[in-house]
Amino acid sequence: MSQPSAGEQGDFLAEAQLAINDVGDGIVATKQLSKSLN
Repeated sequence: MSQPSAGEQGDFLAEAQLAINDVGDGIVATKQLSKSLN
């Protein structure tokens, strides 16, 4: 199995970071929504 180039690995990490940020935003939005409902 060949090692990915540094550029490919950087792109992968950037994509993963964006996905994590999206999940975090979703969690925050859900918490704010449940607060306003309670």
